[in-house]
Amino acid sequence: MKRFNTQIIEYKIKYSKHISDNPRDINRVLEEALRISILSDVPDNEMKDAEFLMTADCSAGKTYAFAKDIFVKTHKNHINILASPNVAQVSQNSKKYNFKAVAGRNAVISQNNDDYIALNVIYDKLLSEINKITPDELKDVILVVDEAHQMVDAANYRKEALSDVKTACRKVAHAGGRVIYLTGTPMSILMSPPDDNPYCENYTAHINCVKIGTNGKEETLRNYKRCDIVPYSNVRHLPYRLAELADNVENDGGYYLIHNNDKTYNLHAVRFLERMGISAAAISSDDINYSKVEEIYTNNAYNDIIKDGKINFGPIGLGYQVIFTTSLLNNGTSIDELVYKDEDPILNDKIHSAVKCVYVCNKKEEFNLNDIEQFFVRIRFNHSSNVIVLPEELIREEDVERKSFDDFYRALDFGAKNNKARGRHRIPNLITKRANEEYCKYLLSNKEILKEKVREELDVDVNICNTIIDSADIYENGNWIYSMEEVSQLCNIIDSASTDKESFYKFIAWNVDIDGTNKIREKIKEIDPAIAKQISRLLLLYHMGTGAFDMSVFEENLKKAFEIADMEYKKVGDSLKELEKTYVKGFFSMAKANKAISSIIRDFVVINENAYGKADIRKTISKIVYGCENKTNTNVKNNDLKQLREEAAYRYYQAIFSSRLFNNWITMFGSTLKQSGKMISWDRLCSIGETFTGEMICELTNYIRVFNGRNEDSIYRICQIAAELKSDGFAQIFDVKMANGIYNWKNTLIDYNKCSLAVPKLREIMRNKYHYDIKKSDDYIRRMILRLYGYMFTYRIEHVTANVLKNGGLSGYVKDSTAIYLFNERKSINSFEPIMLTFFDASNYKKKQLFDNIPTDLKNNVIEFDQRTSCNKYIKTDNSGKRFYDIEQMRVENKNLDVDEYYTIYIAESRNMYNHSITECVALAKTDLNGVLIEDKVCLLDKFYSDFKNSDDLFKAGNIREFIVPTDSELIFKKNNEFIVNEAAINEELLRIE
Repeated sequence: MKRFNTQIIEYKIKYSKHISDNPRDINRVLEEALRISILSDVPDNEMKDAEFLMTADCSAGKTYAFAKDIFVKTHKNHINILASPNVAQVSQNSKKYNFKAVAGRNAVISQNNDDYIALNVIYDKLLSEINKITPDELKDVILVVDEAHQMVDAANYRKEALSDVKTACRKVAHAGGRVIYLTGTPMSILMSPPDDNPYCENYTAHINCVKIGTNGKEETLRNYKRCDIVPYSNVRHLPYRLAELADNVENDGGYYLIHNNDKTYNLHAVRFLERMGISAAAISSDDINYSKVEEIYTNNAYNDIIKDGKINFGPIGLGYQVIFTTSLLNNGTSIDELVYKDEDPILNDKIHSAVKCVYVCNKKEEFNLNDIEQFFVRIRFNHSSNVIVLPEELIREEDVERKSFDDFYRALDFGAKNNKARGRHRIPNLITKRANEEYCKYLLSNKEILKEKVREELDVDVNICNTIIDSADIYENGNWIYSMEEVSQLCNIIDSASTDKESFYKFIAWNVDIDGTNKIREKIKEIDPAIAKQISRLLLLYHMGTGAFDMSVFEENLKKAFEIADMEYKKVGDSLKELEKTYVKGFFSMAKANKAISSIIRDFVVINENAYGKADIRKTISKIVYGCENKTNTNVKNNDLKQLREEAAYRYYQAIFSSRLFNNWITMFGSTLKQSGKMISWDRLCSIGETFTGEMICELTNYIRVFNGRNEDSIYRICQIAAELKSDGFAQIFDVKMANGIYNWKNTLIDYNKCSLAVPKLREIMRNKYHYDIKKSDDYIRRMILRLYGYMFTYRIEHVTANVLKNGGLSGYVKDSTAIYLFNERKSINSFEPIMLTFFDASNYKKKQLFDNIPTDLKNNVIEFDQRTSCNKYIKTDNSGKRFYDIEQMRVENKNLDVDEYYTIYIAESRNMYNHSITECVALAKTDLNGVLIEDKVCLLDKFYSDFKNSDDLFKAGNIREFIVPTDSELIFKKNNEFIVNEAAINEELLRIE
């Protein structure tokens, strides 16, 4: 179902089989829409800001039409450029058409002719090629951006390349050239040019290629007749089904091209199927190396597709029965035929018909009809059916009203227009992307809607099959345990590799020799091909972070990682990822002492805010690190080795910059730098990177707890507020002393009354200056202000002692702070302490004032305090130290337990192999706010039954701490009548308060 801006001029190219079948309509579009004269020898006039959308069904021959018709007609007077998203597409095009290919330096592409009609450039290289064209010649450029939907769909994970493509498009269009966005995506077509150019908000025209059927009406081009949706109780059971069906052509079986983005599982599934007697292969970007000696790709399955546009499916012994792939083939790659061809035409047709594309959705985010349709049409020849596989639990059985994609788009567009009215930029393409994501989630509401809407979008018959209830995983069959001998062998390979520097640097940079192989990589793949890339990355981080060739420390860490994973295939990947985080943190130690890196990362964040040119900054950083004199045993004189080491340094920074830890850290750095340069010092930022364990979320957001850390711009909001709080206006509110014309915050008192004065001023500034209303209570904002000052400055707390009823008597306690005295701007995270602030003590407040005079947002605290103290005399403590309410005694005295209920999570503390503190949730109980058991009952979590036989053992243990949360907390949820604890989120909360 095509969707586009209906306000622009539309030109149609009608075809029966392929677009190139109708040269008359093509010529009309060239002359009328693009204003190109095909017969004239005189260069055509420029077209200022000319950007076109061209749409056609997948398999309609869009690239073929340009290669065999349009570019042939225009190359005399124009510079033809086709931009493609990936190397596979560029490589395949260079084999099929008269294009000159430009891809990465590791992508060796042959058959480039000097007499080419167009340049075929990978997205990543487009801007550099456009920059080579003189300003006078840019007006003669025809730039075709193939698979243009990627400009929106891949915005989250290809920011750098896509930013460069947008810049290139803007440059060509503004100079008078023609830019054509070409796509066959059935959903969320680009609603406007993707460069978000204020001078060109709409396309110049829409070139719509439509298929005309034998009845003379428009129809959708499809080369398969049916789509089966197969729910699984466990998606990881799929290889068992494949083993049953593969090559079973007579009984609904066949040959399977499987899309699954889990590379590790794909490789292990291949091993499983081969054990079952099924010929299988896996394709991913990690293993598509080119042999300059044989001029082929070393991955045979991939080579057949790229070299000849064929796929090697066939009977056992003659071809593969199953091929796994990631999204590598999704955009633009054509599979036109089979390598295997039987002499019997009937059998040959049967094999073609038995080929199936299977798209695996491991989670709901992967259920995206854009991606599914793109994958389904990779196979161009006719076949009977394709399959969508997804977990049964994703299909909810909800009664919802019927909606269309347009309903979701209109709702989001309405909100975006309101934002635009308030001065915020409205980006139609991002709205379309969001609408598509929400629409696909909606399709999973129930089976009826799923079937109806998928049939409507894909325009083929759709069948929802019975759930495959078998749940056996491949790791439950056969030997999936590493032996100690294999781990020792792995360490020996690494140890010997470090003595051959050339091979070592090639391996850690994931490069290959001239024959397309790498000796170290091949040896590791003999043990397990799924861990070769991870080992390479770990070695890269270890060596570039330490400069060491002595692998003894690395090998010890590696052995421990395997031991932590219990030597199991399915666990070792996660264990190696934990080790990788440790090595990533080594970057911060180095960066702290290297001011040149500080300066360049500042450029990375500020100058390149929109991601332009990040690769150049990485290269610059790699050269700086390469030149560091404090690195030992790394001096390389040979020019080839020097180049290899520089590339390894470049890969090192790619690894660092692409890590989640660094991305969160750099987001914090960028936001604080943008709003308040002095808010976090460089040393402190690096200390944060070194110190944090577990998944690092933004320390700033988590600590201050503003906006729940959920809004995308929450970090920026906090920094905006922080920057304002350090301004002159707030300095006057807090009576900050002035010295030499500058406010000096030292010894400034931040208390309840002054924070109360600051609240309305802060609301006003945020509303007028940033167009943002803080939808929080005054008390919440008072606490936030105090915490922010405590975050930016070191401080002293004036503790106050108060009395409280406890176990039937009065006892003293230290109440929460109501004020702090600022010292100096904070330099190190080591001086960081949590500020536990309420501005309010319920017992004292009630004694001093009538209850009716208490602010509304604080009354609940007073009520809760009264309820708590009236029940304290019923609290009992047993020999183990367990505290609980004596419910039986309360019943005897006709008393009700009138306290609010909370959950207390019991957490065991220990240390891992790196001597880092780790926490694990061991039990759960319903308690009051102070952790007193409401019932003498504790729920031990399953995996800890062996450690704690009963609750007494839990309370006797010395390494247990309590974490109290509300009963509606998102940290705890129920599944199948069992409590599930979100341990990762709890660890993040603990990091915040420690």
